[in-house]
Amino acid sequence: MATKKAQNNLARNIPVSMDKELLAEVDALAGDRDETRSLVMRKAIQAGLPIVKTGSNADVLTLDSELSAEVDQGVKETKLRRNKILLEAIRAGLQAYVSRVMSEKLSLAELQDPSQRETIIQMIEDSYNRIDNPTVREHRKLILERGRATVQLMDILQHVPEAKRREKLVNRLIEIRKKPGGIGYAKVWGCGLSNEEVEWQINMADKYGVDSSKWPKAEIEARDAASKIEHEKRDSEND
Repeated sequence: MATKKAQNNLARNIPVSMDKELLAEVDALAGDRDETRSLVMRKAIQAGLPIVKTGSNADVLTLDSELSAEVDQGVKETKLRRNKILLEAIRAGLQAYVSRVMSEKLSLAELQDPSQRETIIQMIEDSYNRIDNPTVREHRKLILERGRATVQLMDILQHVPEAKRREKLVNRLIEIRKKPGGIGYAKVWGCGLSNEEVEWQINMADKYGVDSSKWPKAEIEARDAASKIEHEKRDSEND
């Protein structure tokens, strides 16, 4: 009875010519799914019609089993079609994904030549006013600001010898502090340490080891006295 009802719901039979390879694929799939050849062909036509309708320019996504299961769960919970869920997910996450990729590119700005850096920054700047989402716009703005700051920093480090020297000193001290036995407090940038102080700590670590508690007390006291004089001199110059 059910078979007759299903047959009545179908339109007239339409002959379809297929080459041997395609027919073999249909038969193999039908066998794998324990379905009839006709049912497999109908499903294939239904799934492919939207692609034909768009002029064969539709994007086809292949999901792994885990992601496909998540989509299935979304279908159950929302009662929406899979295509609808996938399209909305792409629409919601596309700009965030592109922003992340652009951010990653700019984080490697020191490894790219100036023309590459400028091209990436210009792309972000050009896209900024075309974005409606305020959150994405703000993120793009921050990426742009960081990109510009990175380019300026690299320029300064390249052309100002004293800046390059400080970068090497600070990074060396950070490396020392992170070693076993070091103080572990790796924050040096922005802490107000002069180049002389940073260099002194590096020399002490080279002579006596990274554990500052074992450094000679006399040398520490001498350095503290010298630092006090330096601060007083600096303060008087600023008055």
